[in-house]
Amino acid sequence: MLSNIFGMLGICSTVLIYQQKTRKCLVLSKLLSDVIWFLYYFSLSAYSGAAIAVIGMIREIVFVNKEKKWAKLPLWLVLFLVLSFGCAVFTWKNAFSLLPCVASAVSVISFWIGN
Repeated sequence: MLSNIFGMLGICSTVLIYQQKTRKCLVLSKLLSDVIWFLYYFSLSAYSGAAIAVIGMIREIVFVNKEKKWAKLPLWLVLFLVLSFGCAVFTWKNAFSLLPCVASAVSVISFWIGN
């Protein structure tokens, strides 16, 4: 029951991401969405998805500070890509464990590009 509530909130929060006008609001909305999705995946014991959501939360904290010198380092891009795929290795259940990791990698690249 609780996971259903988190799932519905997750869908709503994800839709809100696309309604944002500025990059900063978009990234903050994505951060909120990742918090909700973490709760959803954790409540289902889907640890690949939960781990990716935690990586996403850290990623959004870095990318919301993109104008700062420390957040512009290409090391962040590489780190988040390695973490995304490393997460699949450490939380492997079946082939579906790859889906959140690939989605996270696409998000990392798109947020890094910034357009």
